Amino acid sequence: MRIGGKLHIYTEGYNAYGEFTILDQDKTIAFTWNGDGEPPTFIHILLNGEDNCTNMVFKIIVLESRRDWADFAAFLERTWGRVLDNLKAVLEKRPET
Repeated sequence: MRIGGKLHIYTEGYNAYGEFTILDQDKTIAFTWNGDGEPPTFIHILLNGEDNCTNMVFKIIVLESRRDWADFAAFLERTWGRVLDNLKAVLEKRPET
C-alpha cells in the first residue's frame, strides 16, 4: 500500500475499486471506494491500539446524495461487519510469531 496506490476487491461477482489517500502507520487508513451499484464513497479508518487490542473507528462519507440512505447504511453495516468478522477469525487462527 502507498498513497495513490490502487485497490481492487472482487468477491462472488462484486467489484470495488479505490485509491489510498491516507496511510499513517498504526493510526489511520483512508481510501476512495467505488463499488458495483454503489455511490462513490470515501472511507476513513482510525486505529487505536490498547490492551493488546486494536479498536477501529470507521467514517464513511457518501459523495453523492441517496434517497434510500437507510437501506444503504444497513448494507454498509452488514458488509463491513462481515468483512471485520472474517478478519478477526483469520487473525485469531494465525499462530503467534
